[in-house]
Amino acid sequence: MSNAATTPVPLDGLPQSQVRSSSRALRWIRARLFSPARTAPSKETRSTLANFPPPVGRGQALRLAHRALKDLFEKQEGLRQVLPHLSLLERALARKGSKALRRVAVHVLQRALEQLEDLQYTENNAHLAVLRTRLVEAIALRSVSTIGRAGVRLSGQSTLGLEVKDASQSAFNEAEQGWTSPMSLSSGR
Repeated sequence: MSNAATTPVPLDGLPQSQVRSSSRALRWIRARLFSPARTAPSKETRSTLANFPPPVGRGQALRLAHRALKDLFEKQEGLRQVLPHLSLLERALARKGSKALRRVAVHVLQRALEQLEDLQYTENNAHLAVLRTRLVEAIALRSVSTIGRAGVRLSGQSTLGLEVKDASQSAFNEAEQGWTSPMSLSSGR
């Protein structure tokens, strides 16, 4: 291998035609590598992009759902009296936004969800479906957090309706003996 093939040749020693073609090649490479492509989208791409609206975030979707519910209440005057829990949720959403889903009592949210599901049978609105999804999510999250925070209440009842008491070791042994003895199993049936 010769040393001349690996060492760079200065541009001064090259003929002018090779220098021009080399600089053109370098400019072409730089343009392709370092400048962003600024080509206009084709007609096909533009029509495809127009068919798909930009994605809507969770906050915007909730605002649209609130607007749809508010419009529905305004169109049908007596609906607020028929669906009081849903009406309360609508007013809370107007005042607090998404915080309303964390501040309104869980049983009110559950009742509002039932009323919304009844309303969805008559109204075919995608925004109401978003509101229903957010209600289900909020109820599930709040129910799990309530059980996690207060697994056993001070009154001696757990959130599952079981009574929890302290017992002595001898009382536990006696109960365990009753559970495991074959006599108690056959007499219990």
